Amino acid sequence: MVLSTKADRGQNGFQVIEAAPSPWVTKVEHFFILPFLPSKTNEDQQHEISAHMVPEDTAEYRASGIGYIMILRYANTPVGPYDEIMFIPGAFNSPLLSSKSNQNSTITPLASISWIQAHPLIHDARIAQIYVSSEASLRNGRVQFGIPKELADFEWSKTSSRFSTTHSIAVKDRISGILFAQFEIRTEIKKMK
Repeated sequence: MVLSTKADRGQNGFQVIEAAPSPWVTKVEHFFILPFLPSKTNEDQQHEISAHMVPEDTAEYRASGIGYIMILRYANTPVGPYDEIMFIPGAFNSPLLSSKSNQNSTITPLASISWIQAHPLIHDARIAQIYVSSEASLRNGRVQFGIPKELADFEWSKTSSRFSTTHSIAVKDRISGILFAQFEIRTEIKKMK
């Protein structure tokens, strides 16, 4: 089932999109987080990761920490239902912690906030690439939150049996049609002994 395609842009490719300021209260139908360990010595992995980052991010990337691919299917948001995939490759050098960027800054570094210090798995993480299936999410993400979202078509199918469910997900860039990601995720219910 495709949740959102080119048709969501309205007549002649134009659609009036209402602003949806924060905070967003959402209902998530499906949420998958696929962690991985970046390795500086794995050249193939580093080549693949770099292909999904802008040059400025590549220079700041430490190839450490924990990377994530997050896949979400929002059932209800202020901009309607949509699908989203985020690529978070791991840790980066934090511009808020560098002495150069802090000399004239009045911004409190995020690292000084205790809840971030308490979660080293997300400390210094950065979204390198994010795709969404709706124009409303794209526009509001960029305008309201400064997130450089891109449009994609998500093909999502689900098959279930008595003790397992398999989600097949394909994500294609909406403009080029190039396959960005393809997953088959199986969840099982194990019988207790």
